[in-house]
Amino acid sequence: EFRRVLFRSKHTMKSTILKIKEPVKFIKSRSCFILAIFFFLFIQSANKATAQNTAVKISQVYGGGGSASGATYTKDYVELYNSSCTPVSVAGWVIEYGSATGNWGSSASNYFTLPAGATIAPKKYLLIECGSAGAAGTALPVTADYSTTNINISASNGKIALFSALNSNLA
Repeated sequence: EFRRVLFRSKHTMKSTILKIKEPVKFIKSRSCFILAIFFFLFIQSANKATAQNTAVKISQVYGGGGSASGATYTKDYVELYNSSCTPVSVAGWVIEYGSATGNWGSSASNYFTLPAGATIAPKKYLLIECGSAGAAGTALPVTADYSTTNINISASNGKIALFSALNSNLA
């Protein structure tokens, strides 16, 4: 038995009658349907995790805090920004410092692990005050979200990175 379906082409504006022998079945069985749903949810969760990981960026770094060379602030800082529309947990993520020619997090004083519960709200910043307070400069004008005596950032050169785990940049 055939069904008749009216089809109007956008290009010719003519009506055509198509004969369809049986309705199109996109999913033929319940197991295929369940598998399709599982795959969709898996891809969505992977995309969400990737999007959250790429949504957090280092927005500012200040090095040389407290040094005698005319420092503005007494301490160094690293500021993170969440560019997404959802909160992102950064618990366990690590800020690692390395000298210009040195390795990342080469000693315990060159990294800071964000504590459990550390979350950045959507379109917000997270401020980490770093290093030992020096004699020159003034205190930061805002209260830092976290403070560590680790990571004394050079005023002239060096590198800072954000990793999902300690030394996760190593193969």
